Amino acid sequence: MPTRASVRISADRGSRCWQTARLAGLALLLGLGAAQAAGTAEDPIQVLAVMGNAALVRIGEEERVMRPGDTAPGGIEMLGAHAGGARFRIRGREEFVPRGVVLASLRPDAEEVPQISLWANSDGFFLVHGLINGMAARLLVDTGASDVTLNSGDADRLGLAYRDGRRLGVVTASGKAIAHEVVAREIRLGPIRVQQVPVLVIEGGYPKIPLLGMSFLGRLRMSREGARMDLTQQF
Repeated sequence: MPTRASVRISADRGSRCWQTARLAGLALLLGLGAAQAAGTAEDPIQVLAVMGNAALVRIGEEERVMRPGDTAPGGIEMLGAHAGGARFRIRGREEFVPRGVVLASLRPDAEEVPQISLWANSDGFFLVHGLINGMAARLLVDTGASDVTLNSGDADRLGLAYRDGRRLGVVTASGKAIAHEVVAREIRLGPIRVQQVPVLVIEGGYPKIPLLGMSFLGRLRMSREGARMDLTQQF
């Protein structure tokens, strides 16, 4: 039976405290009213936190609270929000911005080449909210994983028919396990869309956080400077 390298599982220490602080700040802003800050259609946009149907949004260097129907300079309108991020209409085009992802396609030089910027957490890991076959998923960027890797519970939630895929053996942090090779129809991070992505589904509860491996990342151009990682679509 074929084997694969051990799957690395990384904990997201420190992120819970950061999120709690952000949500507390968002609650205060909701009580005081939305901040009116300048922004343009050329500024990158990032969803920092979500509470109910409101989101704390950074446009360029300014932060503001936005609710459905709110607008910002540059033709930016918020359409809705949920725990995974927020949806906007940007110059007439609808875009979903996962929480924690910088949507760079607002910049004129990125309109034809989708690009996002990710920021490492306090432990140096890159966590991002994306979509797998249209379903929201929280992913850990892992250049050491050959494939996008999920546990069977996450695969069931995402509707991946992994039991029909090729069966093989793997070694995880908890020992030997059975895995299945399948193909995701599409994986999306902000404006980046990659179709027909190989995915490894491991029976059981590992990895605890889905790994965004090289079967997806290898089809992008990656660059890193300090705590920032830029991902650019390659056609």
